[in-house]
Amino acid sequence: MKIKKIGNIGLLSVPDSKFKNFKVALSFATLRGKEYATKNSLLLKVLLSGCEKYPTKKDINIALKKLYGSSISAANVKVRFNLCPKIEIDALCDKYCGENLLTKVFELISEIIFKPLVKNNAFDSEIFERERGVLASDIAGVINDKRQYALLKCLEITCGDDPYGATGVGDLEVLKTVSPESLYEHYKYIIKNTAVTVTAVGSFDEEALIREVQNIQNKFGSGKISDGDILKASAVAEEVKEKSDITQGKLVMAFTTDVGVSGDDTGESVLNGLFGGGVSSKLFNIVREKMSLCYYASSSYDKNKGIILAQAGIDFENYEKTTKAILDQLTDIQNGNFTDEEFENVKKGLINNAVSAADDIDLVAGYYNGVALDDEITTLPELAEKYGKVKREQIIKLSRLIKLKTTYFLCGGGAGIDE
Repeated sequence: MKIKKIGNIGLLSVPDSKFKNFKVALSFATLRGKEYATKNSLLLKVLLSGCEKYPTKKDINIALKKLYGSSISAANVKVRFNLCPKIEIDALCDKYCGENLLTKVFELISEIIFKPLVKNNAFDSEIFERERGVLASDIAGVINDKRQYALLKCLEITCGDDPYGATGVGDLEVLKTVSPESLYEHYKYIIKNTAVTVTAVGSFDEEALIREVQNIQNKFGSGKISDGDILKASAVAEEVKEKSDITQGKLVMAFTTDVGVSGDDTGESVLNGLFGGGVSSKLFNIVREKMSLCYYASSSYDKNKGIILAQAGIDFENYEKTTKAILDQLTDIQNGNFTDEEFENVKKGLINNAVSAADDIDLVAGYYNGVALDDEITTLPELAEKYGKVKREQIIKLSRLIKLKTTYFLCGGGAGIDE
């Protein structure tokens, strides 16, 4: 599957009549980094707080209720090497309401995006200050979530100067420097200088969707999709310990894989599943269950940077034992010390996830929004098929490319992050 190009807009259309609703998302591909993350997050909050036709959140909600209880949401989504502010509306399909809701959804999105509350080249100051306070609380919430904080901190250390390591929520210090005027300038930049994508999933008329996209195609400028490369292994792995006023340690280990966005990563996904990606994994069954070294143990794979992040919640005194145990599980995979049953269970789990996701419109939308900037779109059925073709020998070969890059440990003995 490929993206359709309509003017300056990329359209990813995934119609499926089994659903009673549809989701339409409009997103903009900006660069990554603290400044973009902060301004994107704040801009989304300001846009959803009111526009010329619907000047308050209450007015927007009333408009949504008139669309048979439609809902609107916004998120700053990491897609490939880009940070994409996204606005999405979920609505009932036309045949269940007897109206053309698709057109009305695009009318509402257009009002919100193209006619915000602006005066003297600045966003409404009252809305701006209120939403800046909300975003500050959101950022503080990420910092105070110790497990999430440790994961983000390890990624930041691992990426170094690469803006890929910046959180998508935003940065408090950057937030202090943003003004109603500078945010409006950022808004104009996004409208005229970024790659725009419309993603639609669910039950809708595809020809009608194309017409709606054609109606707004000239309102956007054009921009390029950011590109990048995977992280390379280091000669010596970095170890970082940070003290905080906590009672349970948070361990995160970052590994480079030498496999990334430019290639087929299904083998790496299966490898991650065997390592720590689910209940059939070695980290869960051995490090957590058999050895009882941690309260949780898992791993995740980031195909864009070719990184595997293993994480565990542990007692402070189990730091050395747990890091060794995690590395031992990787060594076992590299040596082929896993059964065919373990391997097949991991593949079955990933296949089932892909198949079952196709029956949940939220998961369908999340998946296709996440791959919307790929040159070639792998559909969910194709993804399930690819998982089934991964071979045992392929996993062993891929695992031998993995190198430890960073070990980060958030431990006790300090203050600054709430329990």
